[in-house]
Amino acid sequence: MSLPQQEQKYQESYSSTDFVLPFSALHRDMLALVGGKAANLGELTNAKLPVPPGFCVTTNAYEQIAVEVGLQSVLARYVAPLAGKIAMLSGWRICAQAARNCLLAATIPPEIADAISEAYGVWALENLSL
Repeated sequence: MSLPQQEQKYQESYSSTDFVLPFSALHRDMLALVGGKAANLGELTNAKLPVPPGFCVTTNAYEQIAVEVGLQSVLARYVAPLAGKIAMLSGWRICAQAARNCLLAATIPPEIADAISEAYGVWALENLSL
């Protein structure tokens, strides 16, 4: 099975409301959902190697926030004039700064904040001795 097919298979196992997943649920076939670093942490965790317990905020959370703040329109405003002009670093820097400002101004939706808070609470209960 090719990597895109594997990713699709595992992506279908999770819903678009999965904003947070524990390392133990992650593996290398989930790159699109969790990114390379988190997928590798999942592989190491599941191989019973000494990885500190934790969780990953998924790309589903990022995508929802990006849509809600209109990141695509911000990027479109800057990218179209720069297309094919790799040498125009100042233009790309302005584009990157605009995207950064857009995301920094975002308010995390309650359902994402709740998922992160809940995952942190579970992690803290399991891993901190108070």
